[in-house]
Amino acid sequence: MQKKIISIIIFLLFLGSIFSQTRQISSLKATAEKEFKNKNYYGAAMLFKECLEYDNRRHDIIWKIAEASRLDNDYPQAAKYYK
Repeated sequence: MQKKIISIIIFLLFLGSIFSQTRQISSLKATAEKEFKNKNYYGAAMLFKECLEYDNRRHDIIWKIAEASRLDNDYPQAAKYYK
C-alpha cells in the first residue's frame, strides 16, 4: 500500500513538472514572437534558442532562430540553423 502511495506521488510530481515546462516554453515562444515582430531580431533569436533548450526537435523554433539571425545580419549563425 505504501509503495502505491509513493508511486502516485512521484507520478503527480512528474506530471506537474511536464505541465510547468510546457507553460514556460509557451511563454518564452510568445515573448520571442513579440520581439521578432518588434524587429528586435537579436533578442528574438536568444529567446528562441532558450526555447530550443527544452525541446531541440521543434523545427518551427529552429527556423525562427535562423530567420531572426539572418535579419540581424548574423549570417554564420543563420546558416547553422538553416542546415
